[in-house]
Amino acid sequence: MSQKVLSRRMRLGSVTVASIVLLGAMFFAGGPATASALTGGVSPTVFGNLADLNGDGVVNGADDSTAFYGDTSIINGALDCDAWAASNDGAAGSGVIDSSDDCTLIGFDGTADGVTIGVVDGQFATADGAAIPDGWPLPTVFNASTPDDSSVVDADFAWSTIARKVDANGDGTITGDDCSVAVVGVENVLGQTCGFGQPVPASSNGLVDVNGDALITASDTCVSGCFLGHNVTLGVVQAEGPGIGPAGPAGPAGVSGRTTVSHTSPSNSRAKSVSAICPSGKKVLGGGFSLHGPGGVLGSLLVRASFPTTARAWTVRVFEGSSTSGAWSVTVKAVCATA
Repeated sequence: MSQKVLSRRMRLGSVTVASIVLLGAMFFAGGPATASALTGGVSPTVFGNLADLNGDGVVNGADDSTAFYGDTSIINGALDCDAWAASNDGAAGSGVIDSSDDCTLIGFDGTADGVTIGVVDGQFATADGAAIPDGWPLPTVFNASTPDDSSVVDADFAWSTIARKVDANGDGTITGDDCSVAVVGVENVLGQTCGFGQPVPASSNGLVDVNGDALITASDTCVSGCFLGHNVTLGVVQAEGPGIGPAGPAGPAGVSGRTTVSHTSPSNSRAKSVSAICPSGKKVLGGGFSLHGPGGVLGSLLVRASFPTTARAWTVRVFEGSSTSGAWSVTVKAVCATA
């Protein structure tokens, strides 16, 4: 936990008429083929407007956490934020959940302004003004000043794991400082600087002490999603949990070497069939065209086709719907890649 307290558009240039078509998805993402220890963000899920920390699908006295967001605790699934003076303040509360626990969280959700979570009487009530439904996962990264920044290191607060272990202090590495007491009920994240009753070996830094005895043993294992909805095996946070299925097989390889080529016809008053050809070794993924000429002339033109004629070529065919002596031309563009 850090306690420091897309859309694409292709422009075809300065043209009077423009069109572009993509044949299919241009990028593919694959995941790990088998289940494994988790690397990435973790967060509780909301049920009844309260945070389900131990992953059992209900919220009760077991869903307590000391200093969960900055120095702010979660009590029975509610946020003790009555001392907050600003969004993502992170100040310690009074230790009691009541009508004073109203505050605002701003979390990363992939949009420019993030998601604004309204907390009312300690309950996670709204997300961008809409009521939060059961089963809604809270963001893993919170950054009030730059809500479009997904970095754990830059965050006001965040929970994440790195190569099997919990990055409790949010600095992007696992060290003896990655420890936290009573993260979920009695569960601790072990580290050498938290002052546990017995020395913590360096190998246990960032591991989850499920039973709270400051040791990592076979007892520090759960299949109930006990750590923020994720299972734990010998202190290692797993990708899976009761509501999280195993990772699927790796996806197909994506495209690479994307480029755009173009070709412009001569300017005259004749019907035209114009093609843009991808370089050798690349395939056409999509294409488009632009028409150039006086406005009165362009209004008489008919585009009969804009399609791939070969694996490497995008072709556009244009005719005059009514005879004109004005000169006009066509520019064809093809989007190419090694696929």
